[in-house]
Amino acid sequence: MQFFRSSILSAGLLLGFSSVAAADGEWQTIQTAGDSSITMEIPAGVNQVSAVDPGKGELMAFFAAKSQGDETLECFLNRNAYSESMNQASWNDALASSKISILCENSGATISHYEADSSQSTTSNGYSAATCVGAYTDSREKLPGIVTSTLTVAAPDAIYTLTCDARATDQDEAIAAWMVDWKDTVDHIQASLHLPAQTK
Repeated sequence: MQFFRSSILSAGLLLGFSSVAAADGEWQTIQTAGDSSITMEIPAGVNQVSAVDPGKGELMAFFAAKSQGDETLECFLNRNAYSESMNQASWNDALASSKISILCENSGATISHYEADSSQSTTSNGYSAATCVGAYTDSREKLPGIVTSTLTVAAPDAIYTLTCDARATDQDEAIAAWMVDWKDTVDHIQASLHLPAQTK
């Protein structure tokens, strides 16, 4: 696993954060909108946004948590249908490739300083999957420093993407918040994602 080049600089910022990562037993299981058989665990006391409507798109779940400072964590689960050119077999191959870090990359006129941290092929619910982590600055955002962590799963019916963004006032602070407050929490959320053998 790689480490952000800013980790040494960020070490001086760590005392400014108060960890909100859930300890053992401080989790709640939520069901996703539109499909109660898909579940995941999120920290206790964090509310899933009730306005999520899968009929208006592929967003199945969204929730946000906040540390005692200005740092936030936003997580969302998307389901997208396969295309003719990218079916499950094609995605299986893609998720096993060395280029999976692109799943965390972002681009655009307001995006700068993208920094890949880690990426690896894995499995989730017995299906091919991959995880990646990257950091960047988005000048259009209120909290422009962002660390994004993505779990992508090639299930039989669709591609599922669970993305969690740690946000702070700048990129170094976002990296520090990720290391102290959010990484273990996100690892737990990703590991808890339950997809049934055949979803609707």
